[in-house]
Amino acid sequence: MTTRLNAARAAFERTIGAADEFATRCVTCRHRNRNRLALTREHHCWSHELALLKMITAFERFMETSLGLYAIGARTESGFRPRRRQQINVTLPAVLALFRGDAAFVGWVDPQAVTRRAEKWLRGGEPFQTALTPLSALLVYVLQMRNVIAHESDSAFDKYEKATRHLYGALPSRLQPGEQLMSPPPGGLAGVTGASLFSGVVTAYRWIGAAVVR
Repeated sequence: MTTRLNAARAAFERTIGAADEFATRCVTCRHRNRNRLALTREHHCWSHELALLKMITAFERFMETSLGLYAIGARTESGFRPRRRQQINVTLPAVLALFRGDAAFVGWVDPQAVTRRAEKWLRGGEPFQTALTPLSALLVYVLQMRNVIAHESDSAFDKYEKATRHLYGALPSRLQPGEQLMSPPPGGLAGVTGASLFSGVVTAYRWIGAAVVR
């Protein structure tokens, strides 16, 4: 029987797969009547940015739901359950409300924020500490990309520009999240592999899903 934790992981992985397929189809689709690509390079960039936003939203939901379920004592199908700091007997919606407290918004993209929250409820913050720490540099860069795509503010772009210069050693000829996502991952992101940064993000998210829900 599928547990709620495994169902949360499956939903996360379905979104990752759908986003990956969407970006790939947008790049490879061809004109109906002419022997050429149907979309422009700019459209390809937009498709990767949109796909990234969908994956980030799914990642946020997965982090919140999985931590909530572990906090109330849920197990995975394999029987894994982390050690809790306190025993509580509440529903999932109730513990998610505890996470939010009086805050109007609680972020689940920043890996440091997630691991700190996990440490308050689970011994050693596990399994989130092990799942997120090795990929924290990538996750922080993805967060900065998200802010540029979603908000287009000067402050968001300045942080993204600074982070890109640090990771790539110099600024790319075209500084745009979609362009970076379609290009090979920078050497400054240790452990991130793949033909493109986007494929590296897809692989990283899938690894995190398997590491959190074992």
